[in-house]
Amino acid sequence: MGCTIFGNRFTQKLAAEEIALAGAKVDRSLIERIFQKAGERTASVSRQHTILSSSLIKADARADLLAALQEDCKESGWRLCGPQ
Repeated sequence: MGCTIFGNRFTQKLAAEEIALAGAKVDRSLIERIFQKAGERTASVSRQHTILSSSLIKADARADLLAALQEDCKESGWRLCGPQ
């Protein structure tokens, strides 16, 4: 199991630290804890968030996620920024 954390460097670092402390065992409660801590420690992370999950196993989940984000951007008039 894995997760993708979108956010600034602080949030990504916090997530990596919390995942390491959990022995890389990612579950919903860990993700909730990451967002709660991030929301308490910085104003740049909202205390309100959405967690999306799927039980599907994909050969290349990163590519599938990127394709879904690109499609959503095209439909909504958004754009992806940063490394992809």
